[in-house]
Amino acid sequence: MKSNIKELPYSSYSVFENTSLFSDLKLYYCSYRVVRVIGRGVYGKVVKCKNLNTKETVAIKIIRKDLKHAGRSEILNMFSLRKFDSDRCSLIKMTDHFVHKEHQCLAFEILDIDLFEFMKGRHFKPLSVSAIRLIAQQMLVALQALKSIAMVHTDIKPDNIMLVNHKLIPFKVKLIDFGMAKHVSELRTGSWVQPNCYRAFEVLLGLPLSVSMDMWSLGCTLAFCYLGRLLFPSYSQYDNMKMFVELCGQPDNSLLNKGLRCSSTLVESFYDLEEKVPTCVDSYEQKDIKAFIKLLKRMIVLDPDKRISPSEAHRQDFITMKHLVGCSGKYVINARTMVRKFQITPDSTDERKPGLNSGSNWNDGLEHI
Repeated sequence: MKSNIKELPYSSYSVFENTSLFSDLKLYYCSYRVVRVIGRGVYGKVVKCKNLNTKETVAIKIIRKDLKHAGRSEILNMFSLRKFDSDRCSLIKMTDHFVHKEHQCLAFEILDIDLFEFMKGRHFKPLSVSAIRLIAQQMLVALQALKSIAMVHTDIKPDNIMLVNHKLIPFKVKLIDFGMAKHVSELRTGSWVQPNCYRAFEVLLGLPLSVSMDMWSLGCTLAFCYLGRLLFPSYSQYDNMKMFVELCGQPDNSLLNKGLRCSSTLVESFYDLEEKVPTCVDSYEQKDIKAFIKLLKRMIVLDPDKRISPSEAHRQDFITMKHLVGCSGKYVINARTMVRKFQITPDSTDERKPGLNSGSNWNDGLEHI
């Protein structure tokens, strides 16, 4: 069925159900049948398809013709991630790539729903910290993997963290969309990157950029899951700067002096997240919430050099549950059961564990991207 959404002139390729997608180069006889459109964005659209050779269901990202370079960049980024086990490192897996009618196409494993839509479906009711811990554990492993190859995602937000199969494995997630990812060497001081409301302090201030900007965005994402709303909801640079200082405190003058976009009109006040700890919950849950907020405060630190690293975050009490050792009760038992299903450990980023199946052919035609 034809989409009733008007197509833009530079994205004139319409997708219909039961039509086929295939490589213009015909390097291999693999084609896909379109099932339905499952997503749209400034880059183009995502369609659910069936691989006619393997009968496997995949999600194919069809890039706008004028953004073909972005598609090539994403493919190269996905090639950099081949050394990791995509399941253990919670990273989206690309299964194929090709050009169809001059549109760069990327095929990915099919996932369930992104965190934003999941929260929207529950009317933005906050998640329990037990559930947030699972998301945090997996995303910290993903960030450690990216850090080990000096890659920065630059676009971490709830929309880009997807539940794999929530009904089958609750809160099993993967980091998706590496179209904006960059190598650390490509980052330029003063560059305007990251989405609004998840943009790190150093980006707003024009400070040198590093992999730690992803930790800030992850912290904002976890806070969104905890609060059921944005931690920094303003789209104004000044208002965001004001809120950063209210939450995290006045930054050091030495940090401000390094910024290209520094302003001297910063508010000198504090706001303690611990005030938001509910009083009507289990005492062990209160303890868990305080451990979560303690970690969150180290993730959302104004100075990127002092911000917690993925490996260090993985050793914090909230993640290891060390603060609940010797505790019992329904809450603690349920929390431990949830974690035990995943058995996520920092060594999941071991580069010796390949993330590409030997039978995959998604690297065919790399020279043509």
